[in-house]
Amino acid sequence: GLGIDPVTYMGKVERPSAGAAAKATINGSDDLYVNYTDKFELLNIEPEQSIKLNIHKKDADTGNAVAQGQESDERKADFGSLEGAVYEVYMNDPSVSKDPKVGEMTTDSEGKASLDTDARTGKALMPGTYYIEEVRPSAGYAKDNKAEKEIGNKYEDGRHIVNARVEYNVDSMEAPHHTLIHKTDITTGNEIQGAKLQVIDSEGTVVEEWISQEKPHDIVALPDGKYTLREITAPYGYEVAEDVEFEVKEDTVKCEVTMQDKPEDLGGIAGTTALGADTLSHIVSSADENISITDTVRYEGLIPGGNYMIEGELYDKTEGRLTGIKSTAEFVPKQTDGYTEVVFTFEKTEMTGHTMVAYENLYIKNNIDNKTVLVDKHNNPDDEDQTVYIPEISTRVGSKNGDTVTDTVTYKNLIPGMTYAVRGYFVRKKDGTVVSDSDGWTAFTPTESSGEVDVELAPGSAKGDLVAFESLYLVTEDEETESIKEVLICEHKDLKSKAQTYTAGTGPKTGDSRELLPYAALFTAALAALVTTAVCRKYIR
Repeated sequence: GLGIDPVTYMGKVERPSAGAAAKATINGSDDLYVNYTDKFELLNIEPEQSIKLNIHKKDADTGNAVAQGQESDERKADFGSLEGAVYEVYMNDPSVSKDPKVGEMTTDSEGKASLDTDARTGKALMPGTYYIEEVRPSAGYAKDNKAEKEIGNKYEDGRHIVNARVEYNVDSMEAPHHTLIHKTDITTGNEIQGAKLQVIDSEGTVVEEWISQEKPHDIVALPDGKYTLREITAPYGYEVAEDVEFEVKEDTVKCEVTMQDKPEDLGGIAGTTALGADTLSHIVSSADENISITDTVRYEGLIPGGNYMIEGELYDKTEGRLTGIKSTAEFVPKQTDGYTEVVFTFEKTEMTGHTMVAYENLYIKNNIDNKTVLVDKHNNPDDEDQTVYIPEISTRVGSKNGDTVTDTVTYKNLIPGMTYAVRGYFVRKKDGTVVSDSDGWTAFTPTESSGEVDVELAPGSAKGDLVAFESLYLVTEDEETESIKEVLICEHKDLKSKAQTYTAGTGPKTGDSRELLPYAALFTAALAALVTTAVCRKYIR
């Protein structure tokens, strides 16, 4: 007899009735009978089962074991291949936190690979649940992460093992990369024909060349990697587009790449004029906390009904840098020529005394995906029409000269040849009330952008510490009414400023806190006479 360890063989012996033979079950089979003694005789035992796993890689588009992407008139080399795909095989083991890897397979030229040995033990694969994962696809194909197959425990009638060695065949249906190249008109988004195009790999080799048609060009089984789409010649009436860089990733089935052509007669920016929104001149008012600039962009040759956008950004010419202050305006032109406005509004912060230049980019959106394409740009830091000046003033109070005190105003960043006026008056430092009848005016036309101007202030009978407040105005003449127009562009009001403080002596009468009177008629007449002789720039948008 043959002694059998029932634990090792997972067997069990059932105690029979008196005189009957014992019945043993091993590995799920009850076709084993032994005599019931201390050592029983093995009458029948099943052979140990082993597993062989076969995988067959096929093209998901065609269902065949033949790779797509072979050399042709357009294709400069073979792309696709079923050879070289690497699969890792894992066994599901609930007793451990991570399923163990039992081996890997690499497909041959026919897309086939096999595994029948457990790499951990060097022995045959045993029944169980196995998972197959593709870790590296073959050239031109997307990675398949869905292959899963339960292996083992095969029975013919629900009880009996058919064969000692069982083979399992798994078809891996994998999709090739589809790289769709769109050649479109930027104004319509429609496919255009007649462009000679190339796809170039990362080593500079041309891998595909063709002439665009009125539908996308499909490059099948292009291997994963980085590429450049280049236009060699553009269709008649279009400009040659810039290169487009793109990448085909290993797990991507469809990669879409769009190159847009711009018509040669698409038009562009004809000119721009940036003006202060309050002053309507290149001098910008900084009297409020926010500064506002209106940039009028004139265009020509645009396509009526097209979707356009102007994106503007302010350039600080004083510091030689872009400010990050941006504004956009979208518009649909009714005619080929016209204008639109871009308004910049921002906090003045430390912008006073700086010169700003408005930069503009003109974009068009196509009608299909709303992607924007640069049509034209107008970024010239030396263009005076695009330039605006933010003024700044500071002051210092001098000594009393007769009945008045000389207040010297230092100005910066004015436009020479234009007419300005400085208005000053005293306020009491202790409570900020206005000293009545203390105001003075001086009109001037500077020959330089920076300089000084004096204004005489009358403290009258006021006493104690007085602080001079000043305002700077741009003075113009209304052509239709021939009237004088003053626009406040800058102020300097600081009760704590020592340079603006004047200490008045004791007088027989103190000032009061009445509001300031309107402009004196005499001053207005004198100012009008000055303006008529000054050269004031006119701007027509």
